[in-house]
Amino acid sequence: MIFKKLYKNYWEFGFKSYLYDLLTPSAYFASLKSVTENVNVSSKNIILDVGCGTGQAIKLLRSDIKSGMRYIGLDLLKTGLDRTKSKASSFGIRNNTFCIQADFSKGIPIKIVSVDCIICHFALYVICDNSLRINLMTELFEVLKPGGTFIIANPSKSYDPKSIIQESARLDMCSNNAFNEIIRKHVVNPLAKQLGLNYIFSQLKNGHWKWFSLEEMVDEVTQAGFKVLSTKEVYGQSGYLVMARKP
Repeated sequence: MIFKKLYKNYWEFGFKSYLYDLLTPSAYFASLKSVTENVNVSSKNIILDVGCGTGQAIKLLRSDIKSGMRYIGLDLLKTGLDRTKSKASSFGIRNNTFCIQADFSKGIPIKIVSVDCIICHFALYVICDNSLRINLMTELFEVLKPGGTFIIANPSKSYDPKSIIQESARLDMCSNNAFNEIIRKHVVNPLAKQLGLNYIFSQLKNGHWKWFSLEEMVDEVTQAGFKVLSTKEVYGQSGYLVMARKP
C-alpha cells in the first residue's frame, strides 16, 4: 500500500502531463541505451520490461520489434501504459507491443519460462524491503527461459542529482544541436533536477527507496538464481547496471 501510494504520487502526474518524457535527463537515456544494447535480438524473442513507465525503451528497440521481436511492458500506472501504446503506434509496432497493468511488488502475472529477456531499468529500487525485492527477482528468474538475459539498473549509494545533470549536459553538448543544448541546459535540466532528481534523492536518503552498493546488487541478483556476467557504472556515476543470465 505504501509502495503504491508513493509510486502514484510521484509518477502519475508526470506520465499524464508528458513532463516525465520531456524532463528525462540525457544521462538516463544513455543508461537505458546501455540496457537495450544487451537485449537478446531475435525476431522470435519476447522481452519483458518491468516498470516500463512510458515505454521509453521501445524507441531504442523499435527496429527489432518491427522485425518481429515482441515487447511486453509491465507497469502499475495506466497513464504510463497509455503512453507506451501511443509510442508503439507512432513507430508502427503496435501489433508486437503488449501492455500489462500490475503492481509488480505483488508478483509477476506472466507464466513461468515464457520470456527471453527481462529488463528492470531503475524500477525495483522503489521496493525497499530486501526480502520482497529478492522474492520478486526470484519470480522473474522463473519467468525467464533458460539461457535468457536479465538486465537490471538501480541507484547507487553515490546517487547525486548534480552529477546526473553534469553528465547530461556533457551528452547534450555532443548532440551537435545547439538549440537543443541551450534548451536542455537552461530549461530541461534545471526542471528535471528540481522536480524529479532531488525528490528521488530525498526518498533514497530517507530510506523510503533503496540505493545500492555494487556488491549488494550482485549479491541479490545471485541469490535470485542468476549468473552475473558483467557490471557497469551508469547514470552519471549515480547507478549500477548488472547483466546476468539464467543458467
